[in-house]
Amino acid sequence: MSTNPNLTPADGPAGTAPVSPSRALIANAAGWLGLVLIVVFLAYWAVTGQNFDLPGKVLLILALMALGTFGLLNPQGILDITTGRSTRNVLGTALMLALAIGILGAINVIYGEIGKRVPAAILRADLTAGKQNTLSGQAIGVARALDKPVNVYGFFTQRAASDVSAQREADNLLKEYGKYTDKLKIQYIDPDVNPTLAIQYGLTKANTVVFDNGTRHETATANTEEGFTGALLQLKNNVKKTITVLNVPSLLSFGAGGSQTAAPASVAYGDLTKENYTVLQPYDLVISPTISPLQVDVLIVPPAPPKQPLGDVAVRAVSDYLDKGGHVLLIGDPFAAPLPTALLQKYGLSEPTGHGAIGEQDPNNSFGQSGLQLLYRTYGSTPITRDMSGVLTAFRVAEPILTAAQPITGFSSTPLLQSGAAAVYVTFKDAGNGQLTPAQATNGPPAPYNIGVAIEQTIAAATDYTSTQATKPLQMRLVVVGDYDWLGDDLTSQPVGNLDLFKNTVNWLAQSEDRIAVRPKSTVDRTLVLTNEQNSLIAWGTIVFLPILTLLGGLYVWWRRR
Repeated sequence: MSTNPNLTPADGPAGTAPVSPSRALIANAAGWLGLVLIVVFLAYWAVTGQNFDLPGKVLLILALMALGTFGLLNPQGILDITTGRSTRNVLGTALMLALAIGILGAINVIYGEIGKRVPAAILRADLTAGKQNTLSGQAIGVARALDKPVNVYGFFTQRAASDVSAQREADNLLKEYGKYTDKLKIQYIDPDVNPTLAIQYGLTKANTVVFDNGTRHETATANTEEGFTGALLQLKNNVKKTITVLNVPSLLSFGAGGSQTAAPASVAYGDLTKENYTVLQPYDLVISPTISPLQVDVLIVPPAPPKQPLGDVAVRAVSDYLDKGGHVLLIGDPFAAPLPTALLQKYGLSEPTGHGAIGEQDPNNSFGQSGLQLLYRTYGSTPITRDMSGVLTAFRVAEPILTAAQPITGFSSTPLLQSGAAAVYVTFKDAGNGQLTPAQATNGPPAPYNIGVAIEQTIAAATDYTSTQATKPLQMRLVVVGDYDWLGDDLTSQPVGNLDLFKNTVNWLAQSEDRIAVRPKSTVDRTLVLTNEQNSLIAWGTIVFLPILTLLGGLYVWWRRR
């Protein structure tokens, strides 16, 4: 932004008056000030996100006034800028940039159209921890399973920038679902402007998303993948399944807080409500000595303390429940009481002698300092683990669950997951000071070892469930796992797949295979917390110092060329 202050009438274009040196200097200063103010305005907008608040308006008005002063004091400078050789170069560069932006825009549009038809990741990589920008297998499966239109109403106010941001984030997430289905019809409503529909749905707060399939509606618990997927699941599976824990002495506490003798497992158990389960009170056999599969869809039999094994009354009740087509998760552990032998033998299962544990010698299959703390990412060929390949699950001191060489007629047996081939069988000996010392057993069963086994009643093809039936026939299902620590809060709260394995197990037991998936991981808070001094330094650096450095650099180049 410069003009030669020594121009004479002969030097400039015909009919233009000479510009005095002082006037040209003032004009140049005003022009540069206007450019700096525009840069400061853009920086202020980039940092704060506010472009037309009071500071933004002041900066923009001052910038326009400065540029206007340049034009008034030195109209010849305007002509120099618009007709000079440098301007032609700038226009040529701008044209090339516009062409490049247009090409990139066209590629983006084409990619977006392809993405709608081919939802798989094409030339796309999610580099965030936990794949926060990629829908989980569960969300994708739920979207693809929609068989009729679902109206999605987003009730967002426009009172503040945070409300606008919340709507934008929800819209971006819903568009991800839209890549896998054409059944979602999205509409946004400002409840301040149109409160009728919000009142109809009984909403008490704004920034809420409602899913309506015409006959029922569900409100998302949160504007997250977990909230949206949960609402769609409840919309489809309107029949809630029930689950309960057998009320017997236990090493696991499924209530909040745990106890002195029981490890807390409230995270896993409490999360079942998100899977549309009704969590019943612990089942007391004293009040009701028999368990009906029509009342209890899934029964959890917890690990018993070493000196309080499951009583005969409880064993008979569980066995009768299974005979009627019930579904049981039976949990054992090397440090728990032995599992009921009669119940295990009925389905071709057993615990090894010595009540020992699995010891991994492969460091890839363990964590911590001990080979007794197990870590696996490969699983058996069961519906429970079909989507869990590569997902880590952790166990702490697990016993093997042995299967008979010949399966029991009428039942199929499939390992959930197995140890490595180099694993060994470990028993525990009292060191004399009350501490148990692990030692490899010389006569233990051979590896690999089953950490969990799924038993299923086989159904003849003639009586197989078909999609034309109103409900699935009851089919006896049993899962036995040789460790209880995998359900403890200390492991289920870690970034491993224990919660997925537990929920998938419950869904398979309840004959709700369509809910089996790998669920979205919780967002990890990676907020960068800055002190007031650091915030001030960043603000001054971007709004003041960087523009000044740019100005000084421009002045230096101008002075050199001058």
